[in-house]
Amino acid sequence: MKRQELLNIAAQFSAYDVKPSDTQERFEIVNPYGKAPIIVIDEERASCTYIVEFSGYHVHLETADEVIAQVHDILEDKIGVIEFYKNGRIAMSTALDIQDLRELTFEALAQRLGEGGDSCMRLYADHYADSLKVRGWGKDTDFDARFIKDAQGNVSIQLDDAAIVAHRGCTRNKKLLQKSQKCGCFHCLATFAPTEISDWIIERDPAGQSLSRDELSTARCPLCGIDSVIGDASGFPITKKFLGAMKKYWFD
Repeated sequence: MKRQELLNIAAQFSAYDVKPSDTQERFEIVNPYGKAPIIVIDEERASCTYIVEFSGYHVHLETADEVIAQVHDILEDKIGVIEFYKNGRIAMSTALDIQDLRELTFEALAQRLGEGGDSCMRLYADHYADSLKVRGWGKDTDFDARFIKDAQGNVSIQLDDAAIVAHRGCTRNKKLLQKSQKCGCFHCLATFAPTEISDWIIERDPAGQSLSRDELSTARCPLCGIDSVIGDASGFPITKKFLGAMKKYWFD
């Protein structure tokens, strides 16, 4: 009976590349970008009924509805995984609200860990971790960062390469640009108001997401016509210096 329930869960994700195991005790959803798959396991333990695994993170769940909701959150990039590393080896991992990644700070991450989060984060930074990786399902939801401690002992999180992270904001970006005060193109280095953008590319809808036309719209620069536009609502500075750094990485 439980095996049939697992097959019923797998059928909810038929729009994706789903691969059941020979024993039908688990199935995995293959990531189209070569990243970690989502694995759903029919668990024979008293403590839980199912396990959902993704990129070093796993959660125990009781019902099929909980499994379906959890998997959808991963597929829609609502949930990602943050992995803590020490000397290049993974120390621990936890789930993360991936919607807030552009504002990932030491304080915000400590708050997400709940009561005692600040003490936990300082303990990680002092003894158990020197870097971290964020991993999501989508194409542009991965980045690496490091813990930085100043002379006063204050700890912050520094992204390894902001030019890479900022690139997430140039695809399917209409809603984000509409929230911006200033936009810039990292191809021609022009800056302009979001109201000057009139040409949009309608991207293909990722399988299973049913996004609106606005959510699929990618801006073309009003001066050079290249789809390399970001806005300050992304949290990154729209300056010649930063746009130049992005151009050097992505075009030169």
